[in-house]
Amino acid sequence: MLLLVVFFVVILIVTVTMGIFSYKNNKTFEETSRLVKRSYIILDKTDELYSLAMQIENGSSNYLLTHDSNSVALYQSAVGRIGSAMDTLRALTANRHSQKLRVDSLTILVNDLVNTSRQDIVPKNEPGLDNDEDDLEIVFARRNRTYNNKINVLLSNVLGHENTLLQEREIANNRSIVIFHWVFYSLLGCLFVL
Repeated sequence: MLLLVVFFVVILIVTVTMGIFSYKNNKTFEETSRLVKRSYIILDKTDELYSLAMQIENGSSNYLLTHDSNSVALYQSAVGRIGSAMDTLRALTANRHSQKLRVDSLTILVNDLVNTSRQDIVPKNEPGLDNDEDDLEIVFARRNRTYNNKINVLLSNVLGHENTLLQEREIANNRSIVIFHWVFYSLLGCLFVL
């Protein structure tokens, strides 16, 4: 009889321990899942920023070269959306110092790109643009390309860092799933023994 009581106490202790372990593992899984989702959003916003920066550059450069008003619409559309994309990225990376520094630098460059591109889109009959207009257009287009190159470097750094974090988080997430399965089947085994 004593052996039977000891056996049930051991099974009960193992079951309670596995329950606690399972609870902690579930919390870890929820946290890593949240962080994985956050990383995907950051990657998506980074891609969106790259696209919008290219649209700003292309819109202003095309307008400089062709004087086509459709290029201004492309520029204005991108400028209208880039602020919210930057705000979202800034909010998502606010608690990580290295990413925050990159995003702060990126914000400055994007604002400079928008402001300098805005100067490019002026009516061509403005005084002072008559002389060497083609030379001015080439200089402005190159300046925008320089901003975009700097923006691309920062975006690549954000992407690289976030991809590394994503891989680490997905590994932790998968580990939590494996542990859950192990605990679940062990618990089923204990219940079967009971």
